[in-house]
Amino acid sequence: MEYPPVTGGAANGLGTGGTYHPDPWTVRHAEGHDWIQPLSFTSRTACDAPAQVRAAQAERSGARPPRRPRRLPRSARLARVVRGVRPALGRLTALYGSTPACEFSPSSIRALQRKAVVEEGLSRQYVNGKLLPVIKRAFRWGVREGLVPADVLPRISACEPVAYGEYGARETEPVRPVDPELLDRTLAELSPIIADMARVQLLTGMRPGELCAMRWDDIETSSSCWVYRPVKHKNSHRGKPRAIPIGPKGQKVLMRYRRRPVDQPVFLPREADTERRERLRSGRRTP
Repeated sequence: MEYPPVTGGAANGLGTGGTYHPDPWTVRHAEGHDWIQPLSFTSRTACDAPAQVRAAQAERSGARPPRRPRRLPRSARLARVVRGVRPALGRLTALYGSTPACEFSPSSIRALQRKAVVEEGLSRQYVNGKLLPVIKRAFRWGVREGLVPADVLPRISACEPVAYGEYGARETEPVRPVDPELLDRTLAELSPIIADMARVQLLTGMRPGELCAMRWDDIETSSSCWVYRPVKHKNSHRGKPRAIPIGPKGQKVLMRYRRRPVDQPVFLPREADTERRERLRSGRRTP
């Protein structure tokens, strides 16, 4: 497929001598170089196309391409934190906005829990999982910053979660597995790569981020049961190792991608997008 040439130089920041894919996932260099790297999925509208072109030029010249940062911008991370703590701290300040922090006790938190359950109708899972932990974390932060007396924290930490049936708390429905029949119908509608990703995740139970980052370098294939050890995972910052066994059924799916370079992800989203475009093109009817 031919893409429109990049024009405008400094005006669009891409420079000249490159092509820009209409879909902001990919950037391709114009001088016959076939190096394409998918852009971040976190923000398809805020893509850093100049960095992709510079990386392509660096690889063509033999230099090591710069590593693309995967973390969200600091402002986005702060906004996510605010969205998580605002509901809990809003209820705390609405009930105790004029109460000095040094006067807080377990009975204060129990009153807040009772109000959330009885008057607001919040579920026990929400109160125990979203409300109480945020309040405790806020008091820990206050003690660490010297804003709250240190003797307050043990009193807050002594507060227990809402027990089953306490205050007539509402229970939420448990999250159940997907119906196998529905899963089979869904897999039939997906592209082959995305369907294989879903099959591997179903067979191994790995997290989506671990699945997308999986490389052959990270998989031990010396025994009958393969072991995938992600370089980075949910608890890597705590120093905890992560080992994901892959049985024969999962190995059979992964062997379809055995020719992939060992230092590249096993599943590449750009290939799935290319297949999707090819299917749309083949099924298109010109009036």
